[in-house]
Amino acid sequence: MPAHRALTAKQEREVRTLYAHGLNSTELAERYSVTHKTILKAIPQNERRTSGGSTLRKDLPMDEIVPRYESGESSAAVLADEYGVSATTLKRRLQDAGAMSPLARISTPQGIRALAQEYDNGATLDSLSARYGVSRPKIKRLLEETEVTIRRRGPARSSHSR
Repeated sequence: MPAHRALTAKQEREVRTLYAHGLNSTELAERYSVTHKTILKAIPQNERRTSGGSTLRKDLPMDEIVPRYESGESSAAVLADEYGVSATTLKRRLQDAGAMSPLARISTPQGIRALAQEYDNGATLDSLSARYGVSRPKIKRLLEETEVTIRRRGPARSSHSR
């Protein structure tokens, strides 16, 4: 537990400088062995960052990100990591851009019909999972909603293997 003590004038100047250079208030509280509230008292209100210390990135190339997300090429978490933003931020930006998640896209009646047709034509649950960027169990559940009989897992069987 941090000590309940005040910072010296010199420490307050150091805190303001370090905070301005990117350290957050939690890190500073640990460094100076004081409470979070003590650190916040040392930083004038007009110098404080918003929660999380991040700045809004307006330059995200959504015209590149949306197709990658919708195709299932990359998940929101992977894309967020790649572009240096939180998954929550990226999901909000995707929603603002009108992007449709891979699961939402194939969960429509026509999407499920197309999925069932591909499966009937020999696609495996794993290949459909990879193609649509949706987990294998979710693909299986969607197919089970149709009249499709789920094949046993294993190597593909040819008609002349018997």
